[in-house]
Amino acid sequence: HRAGRDWLAARLETKLFHPAVLEEAKETLSRARAGGDSWLFGDGGLRGRPSIEECAEAYFVVAWMGRSAIAGTKGEESVGLALRYDAGGGDPVTRYRSAVESLEAWHQALRRCSFTREDVFDVLDRIRTKAPGADIGVYCDPPWPDDGDGYLHTFTTSQHARLAKELAELPHRVVMRFGDHPLIRQLYPETRWRWHYEEGKRQTNEARAEVFLVKDINEPTHP
Repeated sequence: HRAGRDWLAARLETKLFHPAVLEEAKETLSRARAGGDSWLFGDGGLRGRPSIEECAEAYFVVAWMGRSAIAGTKGEESVGLALRYDAGGGDPVTRYRSAVESLEAWHQALRRCSFTREDVFDVLDRIRTKAPGADIGVYCDPPWPDDGDGYLHTFTTSQHARLAKELAELPHRVVMRFGDHPLIRQLYPETRWRWHYEEGKRQTNEARAEVFLVKDINEPTHP
């Protein structure tokens, strides 16, 4: 809600981009996570655990002051401050400040969203049974092969294969975000899926290229 968003933005805006600030945030997350998944919802400070507002503040600091591509991985609580000693690659402080300024836009966008913590395959089963002919779309952004192995929640090769099969059989438009990888080329062949490369990237076999895969509505495919 707006009061919580304003509180969070005000707290984050005043923080220095400093190692001590990052260490304090990591310690807060560690205390919160000691209680299991309940840290996601906060408990108002019960048993000395941080509140939901304090958890949000700490996680934002860890994600945006820490080095890139660490959020959500096993190294999240040991991440170091993002620092650059040359002019290449942008300024980490500017990245952090820009993220704080974007909170208002995210607040407006997320107000229109519903959230669930269900298994993706259960969700797809509900779509098949409850909305077989509805004009809806499905967007999926699962962990990438290899690159996603460092995340806390990973995808096995068999899960990737199952996801590709179930999405291909859906009679709905499907959009996928992936890195260009041999497994993805096998599971989502260009003869059945439309591949759209990130702007500025050519259609090559470069493993790190980002692609969006599209299957149009009412055109189920069968890998």
